[in-house]
Amino acid sequence: MKALAILTMVFLPATFVGTFMSMGLFNWQPKDGDSVLSPWWYIYFVVTGGLTTLVFVVYLYWPRVAVVIFSRKQDRHVV
Repeated sequence: MKALAILTMVFLPATFVGTFMSMGLFNWQPKDGDSVLSPWWYIYFVVTGGLTTLVFVVYLYWPRVAVVIFSRKQDRHVV
């Protein structure tokens, strides 16, 4: 189950960004001298890399944060 979660974390940000940015990075019918690739193509890699890094950072630090959060909640309920 953990392997499936890790695999999902790898592909999900790129899938989201790819879908989100499918609006106009490519001009499939360029005029003479125009590029097929938009000058903004690099944004895909910047956003995808950032989101993937964020997902892995949250994944790695969540167990530590969860212990602190949930231990505080239990301390309040002890009489």
